[in-house]
Amino acid sequence: MEHRHRQMLIKLGLGALVTAAMAVLLVPILDVADLRKLVQEVDPLWIMGGLIVYAGAYAARAARFRTLLPEHEIPFITMMRITSIHGVAVRIFPNPLGEITFVTQSKSLGVGYASSISTLIAYRALDFLVVAILLAVGAGLLIPSVGMPAIIAALAGALVAALALTLIILASFQQRPVLLFLRSMARRFPRYLGRLAGKGELLVNSLRTLREHRTYMQAALYSVLVWVLMIGAYGMFFKAVGIAFPLMVLVVGSMIQVLINTAPNIAGLGTMEAGWALGLGISGIPAAEILAGALVVNITTLLGTLFFGLIGFVVAADEGRKRAIEAGDDPKFFKRSTAQILGTHTLIVLLAVGVLLGARSYLSQPASSTLRFFETYPDAVVETTWVAYSGRIQKDGRTIDRSRNYLTTSEGQSYSLLRAVWMDDRETFDRVLKWTNHNLRKRPDDKLFAWLWGENPDGSWDVMRGEGGINTAADADQDIALALIFASQRWNEDDYLDQAQQILNDIWRTEVVTINGTPYLVAGNWAYDELNPTVNPSYLAFAAYPIFAEVDPTHPWLLLKDSSYDVLLASTNDPLDMLESAGIPPDWVALDRETGLVVTPSHADKSTHFSDDAFRVLWRVALDWSWHRDPRAREYLEQQAMFFETEWKENGVVYGTYSHSGDPLTFNENNSVYATLASSLASVKPELAQEIFSSKVASLYDPDTEDLIPSLGYYPQNWVWFGMALYSQNVPNLAQANTLP
Repeated sequence: MEHRHRQMLIKLGLGALVTAAMAVLLVPILDVADLRKLVQEVDPLWIMGGLIVYAGAYAARAARFRTLLPEHEIPFITMMRITSIHGVAVRIFPNPLGEITFVTQSKSLGVGYASSISTLIAYRALDFLVVAILLAVGAGLLIPSVGMPAIIAALAGALVAALALTLIILASFQQRPVLLFLRSMARRFPRYLGRLAGKGELLVNSLRTLREHRTYMQAALYSVLVWVLMIGAYGMFFKAVGIAFPLMVLVVGSMIQVLINTAPNIAGLGTMEAGWALGLGISGIPAAEILAGALVVNITTLLGTLFFGLIGFVVAADEGRKRAIEAGDDPKFFKRSTAQILGTHTLIVLLAVGVLLGARSYLSQPASSTLRFFETYPDAVVETTWVAYSGRIQKDGRTIDRSRNYLTTSEGQSYSLLRAVWMDDRETFDRVLKWTNHNLRKRPDDKLFAWLWGENPDGSWDVMRGEGGINTAADADQDIALALIFASQRWNEDDYLDQAQQILNDIWRTEVVTINGTPYLVAGNWAYDELNPTVNPSYLAFAAYPIFAEVDPTHPWLLLKDSSYDVLLASTNDPLDMLESAGIPPDWVALDRETGLVVTPSHADKSTHFSDDAFRVLWRVALDWSWHRDPRAREYLEQQAMFFETEWKENGVVYGTYSHSGDPLTFNENNSVYATLASSLASVKPELAQEIFSSKVASLYDPDTEDLIPSLGYYPQNWVWFGMALYSQNVPNLAQANTLP
């Protein structure tokens, strides 16, 4: 007995350690801003629908427990109560303690220890079988879009399913050999295998009872029903907080969190959240977003379990009191204990509901305040976020990407220059320009900029020539030239204009190829001599070309603008490497040097997906409409609105990565995409833009710190700002004198 108690204490101690470790690991990852947004957006109708489905899952679970105890005629409502309390205990405490609640409650109904433990072992075995099969099937269907993580999940599910099925078959149809084997192992290794062999015998006995009472198939069908309903409830709860997953992603995520939460048999509070983070994380969704949603979902399911347990106990208590009176027993003690347990349940439910409602009230307030603040003071938001961002620019003028080993790119420097001139911050502009000219203008044959600067293998900090860093990036070169033109106009300084004209001349010489008499902008100097020159559509600076034409009349910039729209339309509408196009821009394409036609890029690392490059196309086209009212810009934005409005209306989200045919490749959301969508579609779909901005973008600003939320890295910090600035009309064409304040 002492040995058994010691083992139980060890399990409980391990469970407590696991719970503490989960808290240490998960709390820092949890993004309070995401949690605030989700709580604010809770849809009561989806919650109610989810609770109804969740109730069905608990009813199926209770029916399964009754089926697994065929020798005991336990009323269904009583089993519902036991199931719900058991579920609460397993959710809150380490699993061994949770399982004890089932044993103790069953004992009061005349179910012996061996029978209740056998029931728990059989239900766990059936669960593992069903869960593993669902995981294997779901992950297998995700392999084309997710790749290796789905392959690993599918193999893990198939392995667990095979082990569970083998165990169940052997314990069901080879009972005598299995029992002999278990007893032999217990005799040989009593210290290590004694308890395991004992559990094996209990499983064999339970399966024998099911077979004798002909309820085997019924128990298995109830297990399937339980998990189908649970997946449905999980999906509805996530939907209630505005998170929608494709069905197979939800299946895989649900099943992984179930396995993680139950397999070690020591898990407690926190392991379910960790399971969600890992399960849904294989689809590419950031852990912070998953955890915020999982926390709301888990609180909702816990409340549902408590509520159902309370209802079941009330009814069961009333029936028990009637039986006590009919038997002539004194019901005083029964009434007192009933009142105590009922009061405890009621207090827990009321307390949990109060905490949830209080959290919703508290967390939703800052988000709505943020939206009101932005609507009232949009210029102040744009200005204060720039002040905060400029403070993170190194004192010598270097813009640092801290998420990539403190690298600096010509793109990052160009963003800082554009933002500084729009915000009339000459001091920052000059610091950034000085560093850029001194450190990135190291190309011997032109005045363009090396694209990558950082720590080299020898420990030196310089242009990273070993990684092709001396090459140019056409978007950065154009944006720097545009910023210099704006600076010359805003601050009446001819030197800025002289530098811009040098850059424009070399852009034309090293980054523009001519095919059949038509000029095309390529991705950089490295693409100039390629057999099929590589083009990045998000580098095409439609709004800048008329301005470049004014300051550099020696080159046909307007003709380049025409060809850029031709390339954009072709790359958007042509199937490229897919069977069809969804009508969205790709990250990369190439040009056939003989015909000028758009073709699939030849580089293996450059895809036709819509992701972290392509979303910038929308902003650049919208800027052209804002500054020049080019009808091609409006037509293109109207086309894009069709795809993204459908995604938003059908799924409640816009994903960060799509194939060229429009299938989501990862199921994470992207703040930069939302910001550029809201700003770019405002002119063609103002209601859609307002909806996206209100629900996804406004809360990225924190009025208390007067900055964007800290979880945004260098790249989204810039593109959320560009989106907010265009949305609030704070990115004027400074080349026109009448736009200056």
